[in-house]
Amino acid sequence: MASSTIDIRNQESPDGRFYAFTRIVVGLVALGATGRYAIKATTYEDTGFEPWHAGAMLVWALLAVAVVLGWRARLAAVGAMLTGAVMVTTGAEFFNNNHMYLATVCMGLVAFSDCERSYAIRPRAGLPDVWPRWMMRIQLSVVYGYAGLQKVNSEFLSGDALDAYMSMAIGPLAPAAHALSGTALVQPMAYSVVMVELAMALLVWSKRTRTVAFAVALPLHIAMLLVAYNGIELYGIVLFAILTFTLLSAWVDVAPGARLVVWDDTCSFCKRFAGALQRVDAWSSLRWQGSSTPAAYAGTGITPETASEAIQLVEPDGRVRSGFDAVTGILAVLPGGFLIAPWLALPPVARLGEKAYRRVAARRTCAIEDEAPQARAA
Repeated sequence: MASSTIDIRNQESPDGRFYAFTRIVVGLVALGATGRYAIKATTYEDTGFEPWHAGAMLVWALLAVAVVLGWRARLAAVGAMLTGAVMVTTGAEFFNNNHMYLATVCMGLVAFSDCERSYAIRPRAGLPDVWPRWMMRIQLSVVYGYAGLQKVNSEFLSGDALDAYMSMAIGPLAPAAHALSGTALVQPMAYSVVMVELAMALLVWSKRTRTVAFAVALPLHIAMLLVAYNGIELYGIVLFAILTFTLLSAWVDVAPGARLVVWDDTCSFCKRFAGALQRVDAWSSLRWQGSSTPAAYAGTGITPETASEAIQLVEPDGRVRSGFDAVTGILAVLPGGFLIAPWLALPPVARLGEKAYRRVAARRTCAIEDEAPQARAA
């Protein structure tokens, strides 16, 4: 009698690489949080630090390392989630910070995802499922929605709280913060922050407006540096932004191999360029075909002439993008690239980018000595 046991290692996991990438980023942010608290405990006074906090931080850090390395990562993430919950509830005076709360929640989301199948020193297959991705999407809306709603009060909307923080700002945006502090622009800025954060909670849910959310995310989090009034807060804002961008990436369409990239594999410059892009394709959302392979032209609408002129990208709907437009489309499905791609697609930027691309393409060195590489599997 044949065994009815299903080998889940052989099942496809369309979100496996995304979950693995998320696992690594969340683990690294957790380690960053440990460093932040260590600095806080040793540098600042009256922080509420107690001896047991050091032990909790050590456990949290060790579990975070296991998560990053992919060694019993799901179990380690469960442990980190529980440890983090203890830290933020019983040691709130010391551990109280938005990025710590979010890191604890993200550990829980990682724990129940298929995050060990890829990029792990001990790969293990979990049950492929998309619900953790949806939970990440919901969590993102909760983060932005709550951030906006908690600011709907007279103290913040009057601009007083924002002005106080900006007057004490440090870091790269401190000169701008000091220049804005005390001006008539502060109160409109306060209202704008609330409206943008509430809008972000909603924009991601519509395919038509999602690109706007991607475009707004980076400048919004950079603007948060205006209120960093000491080094610890500056550090925390950066960690919070990384976690938020990771959750935001759950909205990026990264179906494995759903997009085809055709590049001129007779050109040494193109080989280096395509190779660099392939190395950062952590989600394997792109299929790469050299122009010398028949598969590059089978039903794609691409010709050898167009492939030799510029890099080509075939979208899932069959639309072909060329040159700088193709590069923009490729960036849109790379980790972090989705934050930049909307800005590159703006008509003025796109025109300048296409001119620069054509100029570089005209001057490229096309001599190649080694054999054209084989097409990369999805």
